[in-house]
Amino acid sequence: MDGTEDCCTLVCEVGRRAGDGLPEGAAGAVLLCCAAGQAIDAGECALIARAKAENAVIVAEITPLFDAGGTGRGAGHDGPGR
Repeated sequence: MDGTEDCCTLVCEVGRRAGDGLPEGAAGAVLLCCAAGQAIDAGECALIARAKAENAVIVAEITPLFDAGGTGRGAGHDGPGR
């Protein structure tokens, strides 16, 4: 092995939902999901097996987005109504 590892990442921007656990005033969040080709411990292996069985992803990091413009939408939103 040459000392490098494969890593796949998926970055998703999401909006708000009641009970989402984001801080007050956040317009949404960025979710960083990762899958790495490295050795993992038994607990992580069980979590990955569960995600695979449930056709789910593991969210590695959540970054809240705050709307500076008062529109209620996160940065980069270009959908209807804007």
